[in-house]
Amino acid sequence: MLFTKNNYTKQEARAFVAECERVFDTKIDIAVSVILEKNTRFICLSGPSCAGKTTTAKKIVEKLAEHNVKAHLVSLDDFFHDMDYLVKMAKDKGGALDMDSADAIDLTAFAVCLDEIVIKSQTKIPVFDFHTHARSVFTDFSCGENDLIIFEGIQAVYPEITSLVAPYGMTSIFVCPDQAITVGEQVFEPNIFRFYRRIVRDAQYRSANAQRTLEVWRGVRSNEDAHIFPYRDRCDVAVDSTMQYDLHLLTPYLRQLLPQVEESSRYYLRALDILNRISAIEPIPAQYLPDDSMYREFIKF
Repeated sequence: MLFTKNNYTKQEARAFVAECERVFDTKIDIAVSVILEKNTRFICLSGPSCAGKTTTAKKIVEKLAEHNVKAHLVSLDDFFHDMDYLVKMAKDKGGALDMDSADAIDLTAFAVCLDEIVIKSQTKIPVFDFHTHARSVFTDFSCGENDLIIFEGIQAVYPEITSLVAPYGMTSIFVCPDQAITVGEQVFEPNIFRFYRRIVRDAQYRSANAQRTLEVWRGVRSNEDAHIFPYRDRCDVAVDSTMQYDLHLLTPYLRQLLPQVEESSRYYLRALDILNRISAIEPIPAQYLPDDSMYREFIKF
């Protein structure tokens, strides 16, 4: 468990943030060492919602370059089916909208891209727009025959994906916050502050308000427990993406977003509870973060 104070002076806050970022970079170094030792062409990097997968993958690409190894990042999010298809699928199944299971991914399109990378070292990858919720364009992708390819996304360690990738040689990485954070007298478990990250991320990057995130979170967690966390211990390396400053960075955004939850909503009391839990936490400005901070996934600054 990690412990933080409720309040930091400006000087303390800057030093605190810098140390948290240094610790996280050390964890990336360890993951890169495993990749180099395994010496496989493909890397499947997964983890639950708002674990920091995208930044971890980007940092791995940068660290590999320092070892003269070129790597390319491919987001599985770009292989999502269009929202119209997902809504129809949910309706046909009589369930809720699902963007976390393997069914949300166009596996046929992914398999085609994978085969073309192996055979031709080039392909066209769809681009999923999270504002229109559709794949509207494709982007050209090319790589050297010895370059590494990182497939990043929630579904990256699902059997439906790994069964396609593993025959070509695969290293698996699981990214997730692993430590609780105590701020003053309040204890925040990893799944809780991941939830807070998602509230902020969805509002800033995915055109979804706090009420919408509150509505879908139970389904997200159910899918994680059923389809993501069971593969955690099977991965070659785990990266703990807990940032000790988490609550201090998220607090000002949560205080802005959660009051927007309508009093008539079934989630109104949940929103009030979150606001109460963070009431004593003094924010640390996002401006103290480095340009390559994982928190660029959640906060625009």
